Amino acid sequence: DKRTKKIVALSTITQNVDTLHSKAGSRHVLHLHGRGDVVKCMTCAHTLDRKLYHEKLRDWNRDWIIEESKDNVEKEDQRLRPDGDAEWNGSYEELVLPPCDRCGSHGDMESCNNLHAENGLENIKNANQQPFYKTDVVFFGDSVPRHRVHLSNAAVDAADGLLCIGTSLAVHSAFRLAKRAIGRGVPVAILNVGETRLEREGLGVGTGNEDGAISKSLVTKVESPIGPTLREVVNILERMEEL
Repeated sequence: DKRTKKIVALSTITQNVDTLHSKAGSRHVLHLHGRGDVVKCMTCAHTLDRKLYHEKLRDWNRDWIIEESKDNVEKEDQRLRPDGDAEWNGSYEELVLPPCDRCGSHGDMESCNNLHAENGLENIKNANQQPFYKTDVVFFGDSVPRHRVHLSNAAVDAADGLLCIGTSLAVHSAFRLAKRAIGRGVPVAILNVGETRLEREGLGVGTGNEDGAISKSLVTKVESPIGPTLREVVNILERMEEL
């Protein structure tokens, strides 16, 4: 007997910016809120690996780093925190921001040294008005780039089902995808501990009217810890594959 296997394509839409899905080997990953390992020019949108930018930032500001570190490096409140950030009470006035490689114009590291040497402060302020890089993530108050909105909408529209894992859907950029799926008749499953925005707004429970009944039939909520639940799902799938 010939068995026909259904081809399943899994698209992952993540709100995280740590790229761990890609590092773990997932394919078809859309980083909805950007990537923390990339910086982007705020003028021309040219991108650069964040580590390379850090190296350039360090090389362009070696004297500043030495001077500012003398009295600050051992202070308890300025040590590196688990999230990678640190408070710094020193002065940033003489910190030179390396310009965009594509559209910036204040030159190379030798030019940077001249900025420090020739009454640097005013020159540095002027130089830092050049096109500069920013981490390519969507910060609070920012909007998700339009092309990512279109890609995420297309993934939901093409889906047989939407699985929301470990999210309260409080952020609108994620909530609207679940809401879109329900509106198009796509079943939604939620694996999360605690109430989600979908439930709070009445889209995950019956309300007695027609819309509520439709929503209830489309939404499945699993109130369970993510790790143990997903491990058991994998075990079940592996057993099914052996049959």
